[in-house]
Amino acid sequence: MKKIFVTAILAVVALGSWAFYPKTAAAPEYMQLSVYGGSGRPVLVIISPRGEVTEETLTTKAKGEYKYQALVLMKLNELRAQGWTVAQMQQTETRNPDPEHPMLSPNVVTTAVYLLERN
Repeated sequence: MKKIFVTAILAVVALGSWAFYPKTAAAPEYMQLSVYGGSGRPVLVIISPRGEVTEETLTTKAKGEYKYQALVLMKLNELRAQGWTVAQMQQTETRNPDPEHPMLSPNVVTTAVYLLERN
């Protein structure tokens, strides 16, 4: 009788410890949000985890040089509310001189790329 009782207790302890065994985490999803700004209005490009690409030209009535950055920040806050976090951010500035008009200032294209992650 004591052997059956001890065996039953060991079985319950083994099954109880199995419940707390670490489970494998789900693979994270990634999304890319890019903002391309040149001489015209900036374009917001979103690449979803399923590979769907959406393009949106940013428009605002706000004044100032940071008016489009405010729109990007609003979009990032909206995605954060959906569970996305910024895993990485990169900003580049490219100057492309116009060979036909070398005396004019070069065309400057600013690109900001945000890699978003959701577990």
